[in-house]
Amino acid sequence: MGKLVWIASYPKSGNTWMRALLHNYIRQAAAPHDINRLTDFTASDVNAERYQRHDPRPGSRYTIADVQRMRRLVHRDLTALDTTLVFVKTHNARIVVEGAPLMTPEVTAGAIYIVRDPRDVAVSYSRHLGRSIDDTIGFMADPYWATGGTDSKVFEHPGAWSVHVRSWTDRPDPRVRVVRYEAANLLGLNFVLYDILAGGASRSLRTDTQGKTLALALLRMPLSRPENFAAMTRPQPEEIA
Repeated sequence: MGKLVWIASYPKSGNTWMRALLHNYIRQAAAPHDINRLTDFTASDVNAERYQRHDPRPGSRYTIADVQRMRRLVHRDLTALDTTLVFVKTHNARIVVEGAPLMTPEVTAGAIYIVRDPRDVAVSYSRHLGRSIDDTIGFMADPYWATGGTDSKVFEHPGAWSVHVRSWTDRPDPRVRVVRYEAANLLGLNFVLYDILAGGASRSLRTDTQGKTLALALLRMPLSRPENFAAMTRPQPEEIA
């Protein structure tokens, strides 16, 4: 049995982009992996089928208390997917709901948390949902906002953007690595996308309906080596939540 590494973010903050990059980098396949099949590499802890192993009712029948009662069991089930590390996508805040944590500490090895400028999140999410910017900003400010509760996806709690970010970054934890979607180390990402992925990310991300325009811009942008390159590539204390 392995341990879980959370790929965590607020919705529309680069989670798919990060999973595509990790998948292609770690697998080193001859061709870029289909961006619509990232579950081959990363699991999801809101897939209702995983909960039906513990309660056979349709996912839409679960209350939040039902989901929280089973969440720890589902997280334990996920550790059986690999003997080392299991990457798990989540949009949950790092909080406790109905007396149970949304991330189970005892089966967690660490996390990569992607944070994106909320103004860009609002624009991207508005387009994704087909709702107005004002509506989108409204639920991004709602600490109780949740998604899921369907037959395919159980309750997930992003909550307000600011609460979500604080939940992942306020408590010092060396196991949590915080990454800016806006890519503070552009040279490093340029190297990964050009040289390690051999341009594969370009073909994959161009078909991503969520519109990962930053990645495409990076792929087209030659970047010179900055004078402070060594300082940029050293881990900075403020990046570790």
